[in-house]
Amino acid sequence: MGRLLGRGSFAKVFAAYTIADGDKPVAIKIIDKTKTDSVMEPKIICEIKAMRRLQHHPNVLRILEVMATKTKIFIVMELAVGGDLFSKVVQRGRMPRPPRPRTGALTESSIPLAEPLLSPRLKSSTGAATTAPKPTPGPAG
Repeated sequence: MGRLLGRGSFAKVFAAYTIADGDKPVAIKIIDKTKTDSVMEPKIICEIKAMRRLQHHPNVLRILEVMATKTKIFIVMELAVGGDLFSKVVQRGRMPRPPRPRTGALTESSIPLAEPLLSPRLKSSTGAATTAPKPTPGPAG
């Protein structure tokens, strides 16, 4: 493993290279389970599952491998060069807002990404998301 790229309250991220892919640069996030509580571990697993579902999104880093021991979780992912967003904002100042997309277009494009996260109660029989309660049969049946 290479140099330390970042550190959080229960994880560290290191630069590394793959052996199988011709020394491709990667990042390895090492989560120390001993520094997490029983509430945090399911959240970490949920984050990993969400990142895997979004593997082909252009703005989400791809997870290449996940390994776990009794005390650590290792997440091998693409290396994002250029530093983190917070450092860029501090260095360059506030970023300009991009033009707003039409709300309908944004919502429509987000449905396939959000659908696996919706509870079955929020899905109608057609598969479309809804917040309306499921109709109950009347006295006639």
